[in-house]
Amino acid sequence: MSAVSAPRVLVAWYPDWPVLTTGLPSGLPVAVAAANTVAAVSTAARHTRAWEPAVVAVAAFTPAVEVVAPGEVALSTQGPSRYFGGDEALAEAVAGAVDRSVGHPGCRVGVADGRFAAGLAARVAPAASGPVVVVPRGSSGQWLAPQPVTTLDPVLGSPDLADLLVRMGVRTLGDLAALPYTSVLGRFGPAGATAHRL
Repeated sequence: MSAVSAPRVLVAWYPDWPVLTTGLPSGLPVAVAAANTVAAVSTAARHTRAWEPAVVAVAAFTPAVEVVAPGEVALSTQGPSRYFGGDEALAEAVAGAVDRSVGHPGCRVGVADGRFAAGLAARVAPAASGPVVVVPRGSSGQWLAPQPVTTLDPVLGSPDLADLLVRMGVRTLGDLAALPYTSVLGRFGPAGATAHRL
């Protein structure tokens, strides 16, 4: 959450992608677990598809597409945003292209200053009000500040750090960012330093 201007990033995320890739017949109730935690669940209407068509669809907007994980891609908005008329229009276009490519609605898109903030924006995009959250340029730090530290779990790969932070009274990303970096590094090690940087 530094004052240094981060590049604008768009992240397109498809919820519950692991369920779609199981290959199980549609209509079955399916849960995918990882490390004794439910990672994804199905609805009866979901169909199994490969993620490659979605990557190809997003590559039509820019050749510089990063596959973050199955069901998630990221790209810089710098050129495509101008071409499509702004971040909101680009995000809507990407969400539509991903949905069409996998044959099922559900893609969520976040745009923010940096990949972590954009990915979190995609994950909190409310389905009821649309698939897109665009954090205004330069305000990602303010937008991230009230988010719970548990949002770090998928990035760090373990809920242990977030759980410890909550028990110590550090409940939001803003609370964590307010702590001195050297103190966080000394107390929580590399995982704490990564969390503080994000």
